[in-house]
Amino acid sequence: MLQCAARKNRRTFANRVQLIKADALRSPLPSMSYDVVTCAFGLKTLSREQLLCLARETKRLLKPGGHFAFVEISEPAPGWLQALYLFYLKHLIPLIGYCFAQDYHHYQMLSYYTHAFRNAEEAAEIFKSEGLAVTYQQLFKGCATGFYGTKP
Repeated sequence: MLQCAARKNRRTFANRVQLIKADALRSPLPSMSYDVVTCAFGLKTLSREQLLCLARETKRLLKPGGHFAFVEISEPAPGWLQALYLFYLKHLIPLIGYCFAQDYHHYQMLSYYTHAFRNAEEAAEIFKSEGLAVTYQQLFKGCATGFYGTKP
């Protein structure tokens, strides 16, 4: 992902974006220095303990009044949409992954992690427990969920 980001940084931003490879749960970035922390599709593989570390790290990095937003693919409520979506994740996404990246296994794991994760509601509660103002949202009929908020 960093290699792709570096290419885009060169092409689009003339290398003005500083890319850092670091542990998102314990970053070397300075405390209370950022207006926004955001992450798309990075929550589903984290344990409860790791989500707690992420909440604390987000709080540490944000300036007072800073904003955060997280979104993740999720399992919609039981019914026809869930059945269709899980078929898509289990069978079609791995095929697409194989066609474009010659990688079936990693894309096959997407359905496993999504089923185990369910939705971002628990993660939102963890962020609330750390004193952050949080709003939970279902998106695309529950096929994605997320939360956003501020550091008081």
